[in-house]
Amino acid sequence: MKAGQKVYAKLCIACHEADGSGAPRIYPPLPGNALLQSINPSSTLRIILDGAHTVTTPRAPNTGEMPGYAKQLSDDEIAAVTNYIRNSWGNAGPLVTPSQVAKARKRGAHGE
Repeated sequence: MKAGQKVYAKLCIACHEADGSGAPRIYPPLPGNALLQSINPSSTLRIILDGAHTVTTPRAPNTGEMPGYAKQLSDDEIAAVTNYIRNSWGNAGPLVTPSQVAKARKRGAHGE
């Protein structure tokens, strides 16, 4: 958890806040997030690896965007931060291994 917390503090805290609360309608809250606590971590890994682009409309403008960290972080670092966000703030998600991250990385953004 300490390794994941370190990655979170460096790359995630600016948008998702120290308590994971995010910013309404811009950066999603992490506490209680069902996606993070799913048995299958593939969606969470895709977001961390490839980033996330929010849909924006004239009635709901949103400039928030999460960068992908596939090139910046190792499989160990991505597993660590994934485990941190899946098991902090009351969340309880199964642990992710670096080999799961490597498999997700190989599959690519479109399940290749």
